[in-house]
Amino acid sequence: MRPFLILLAAAAVVCGQRPVISPGGVVNAASYATGGLSRKAVAIGSIVSVFGSNLATVTQSADSLPLPANLGGTSVTVNGVPAPLFFVSPNQINLQLPSRYPPPFWEAEMVVTTPAGMSDPYPLDLDNGEGFGIFTLDSSGCGRGAVFNVAADGSVSLNSPFSSASPGDYLGVYGTGLIGFYNPPADGAPAPSDPPSLALNWSTYLALFELPSTLLPPTPFTKVSWAGRAPGFVGLDQVNLRIPDTVREGCGVPLMISTNGRSQPVPISIRKGGGACLDPPTAAYGVITWERTEASGMEPAGATETFTASFDASPGKQPPPPVEFREGSGRTRAIDLFGPVCPLPGYTSLEAGTVSFQGPGFGPAEAAPVMVEGRRVYRAVLPNGTIRPGSFTVTAGGGAGVGAFQSSLRIGSGINVTSSFPPGTIVSTHGPLLTVNWTGGDPDAWVTLKLVNHFGVLDIYNSTQARASSGAATVDPSSLPPRPAETAEIILEVTPDPAQIPALSATGLSLGGQHVWKYTYRFGGLTLQ
Repeated sequence: MRPFLILLAAAAVVCGQRPVISPGGVVNAASYATGGLSRKAVAIGSIVSVFGSNLATVTQSADSLPLPANLGGTSVTVNGVPAPLFFVSPNQINLQLPSRYPPPFWEAEMVVTTPAGMSDPYPLDLDNGEGFGIFTLDSSGCGRGAVFNVAADGSVSLNSPFSSASPGDYLGVYGTGLIGFYNPPADGAPAPSDPPSLALNWSTYLALFELPSTLLPPTPFTKVSWAGRAPGFVGLDQVNLRIPDTVREGCGVPLMISTNGRSQPVPISIRKGGGACLDPPTAAYGVITWERTEASGMEPAGATETFTASFDASPGKQPPPPVEFREGSGRTRAIDLFGPVCPLPGYTSLEAGTVSFQGPGFGPAEAAPVMVEGRRVYRAVLPNGTIRPGSFTVTAGGGAGVGAFQSSLRIGSGINVTSSFPPGTIVSTHGPLLTVNWTGGDPDAWVTLKLVNHFGVLDIYNSTQARASSGAATVDPSSLPPRPAETAEIILEVTPDPAQIPALSATGLSLGGQHVWKYTYRFGGLTLQ
């Protein structure tokens, strides 16, 4: 009898295990992203996946609409409000986050309940439109997207290597994570079609092609033509857009949807006239950078110095456009975007073997290859004081992608910023222009002044340029949207005149490259109002 009682007790322990939500286990169901820079990746009303253990005692899917709040004895609440359930299993739950619940509205707690008990409350930092993700055909979060071609004759087909979209045609993109709708459906209910649930801010959304860091030409982008809930579905969003005529052709052209942040990139096929795709030749470009950064009002504060070298290749890659010096009062507005990164077919970072460097009073030293957002980068953190005026040399032993080379440059002087911007400094978007003063620097070097508004995974900024010899630069804050405290930053970047930047040449770098230096000065914790 004793062995039977022991087995019975063990079974009771197993059956009685409470559900546990894994750390980082609540993700966008399309991209599986846990967050961009602000870590806000799940939107109210969107479809999310919850990962953990003991989340259910059975595996069961909903078989009718509206979606139930209980499947197989498992239920989920957010701030006490039941969430509609698509699917439950011991290790994963798919659900729609409630769109309405008691405050606090942007900070909530999720609890999973099963017959064995309740999970510990899991904190959700809900996004304000940053977390849109595109569904992928293999349900991995990366890979080809759930994207449909809409031809000029109105015919619809799944975008694939055998069925490309033509520039000028339309695409229908399916994902989840938009927030705010006209005529919204009830939670768990399918979206209506007449009238449809149109996204409130759809006219501000952008579709981006390629992998930009800044929304400036020649990166192709276009405003979307419609965005909202997909009629007949729960929590599924649909974004329609026209493909710009300037988009390159190929089998893996990256597509991203920008709402406040941006989605993960998904490869799509584009070819004039449609049909089977054809990739253009692969090209490669290299960049070597020496950078000293001095930061205050943020973490980490103080000075850091780094050496980086990257050698990127992709189909149809183009060298960066010539940089022009623009001196003026500063109303040049741009947007930097951050978001989930996925590997893309044909996009790679080439190996250059052992990369070593030396300069005044040190070396040679080696830069270790590391992966940064899916790219191989040769990187080294340098002792303070390494980057200073003098001659520096970089040597690569050569690898599978890039042949052996040696490149030298002379680093110029930094500047001494004499203006003071302690944390809490108020910058008025309705007041006078903002001027920053400095001394020193190489007379021909450029100083780029940026007033940056950090907006989730968006950096919106106004910028202007001046010669270092001028000792001052002025930027206009008036077109930046005011934000709460500690979201604004002043950045000064000191770089050489482009005519003095050494070109980089090596076997495998079909487009060549450049060898540059930069001094960056950052003043954070500012307030725009």
